[in-house]
Amino acid sequence: MKERKRMQTPDPNWVIPDMIQGGGMAKSRQHVSEMTRFSVPATVSPEAAAVLRTIYDAGRDLPPIATPRSAFEFQRLHEEMETVFGAPNARLAEELGTLIQRGELGGVPVLRLYPEGYKPGGRTLVYLHGGSHVFLSAASTVGTPARVAKATGAEVVSVDFTRAPAARWRTVTNEVLAVCQALIVGGTEPSSVGLLGESAGGGLAAGSVLMREQGLPLPGALWLLSPWADLSGAGDSRDTLQDWDPALTAELMAACAEAYADPTEQRCMATSGAPIRRRSSKVALANCCSAIL
Repeated sequence: MKERKRMQTPDPNWVIPDMIQGGGMAKSRQHVSEMTRFSVPATVSPEAAAVLRTIYDAGRDLPPIATPRSAFEFQRLHEEMETVFGAPNARLAEELGTLIQRGELGGVPVLRLYPEGYKPGGRTLVYLHGGSHVFLSAASTVGTPARVAKATGAEVVSVDFTRAPAARWRTVTNEVLAVCQALIVGGTEPSSVGLLGESAGGGLAAGSVLMREQGLPLPGALWLLSPWADLSGAGDSRDTLQDWDPALTAELMAACAEAYADPTEQRCMATSGAPIRRRSSKVALANCCSAIL
């Protein structure tokens, strides 16, 4: 597989099409109650309630996220999120004693995370971070892979893939495949490689099984953390649960999806071209802490 040049510089001419800006499915409900969005469910455990209350209280105090309409607006919001998420994730990785090394695999920048007391065992997990395909980076999201490295004792490779709209879904998927291929060429058995994706990275991990169409062996495991599997928003829960989401709005998610893939492609991200069933939307899966396939 050929190495690909990375381009993170926004195209100054790229903007959200009028059909997305205008409303319709992407239009946010004006009657959303802040009390509803930031209320802690009474059915969760006291421990979970304490964690959620801290997160919801912080979210309630933040100003609303303005939906980006151009490549430069996406970049500006990305930089703001890097500042917010980067420091606490770095502290967590340090507290866990994680060794982090920068490098490249298949021409793609990666962070290689090793838990304290790491002993090579042949297993490698490839982590794909969240951020709606347009925000955050491997560096600002090291908390989750650091936790996974500590829990499993395995090396975790966090892929710093190109964000949309600087790259679309095919390019980003090929970057993931290049990393997996480089690990296999380097001597790691395909059955010892696991793909771990979170949120948008979960949808990307599922879509990366396209490797079978390129003659590459499938990974030994696929671990999806609340994956954004249906970019089209066709799932019923997109409408029924949007008032309960403390962070994401329909308008913001539609803009991010449009930056990543054309509308006609948005339901093909996770199934190699086959339509995704309506129940596979991100919100429908948001109540699942993880899904191991």
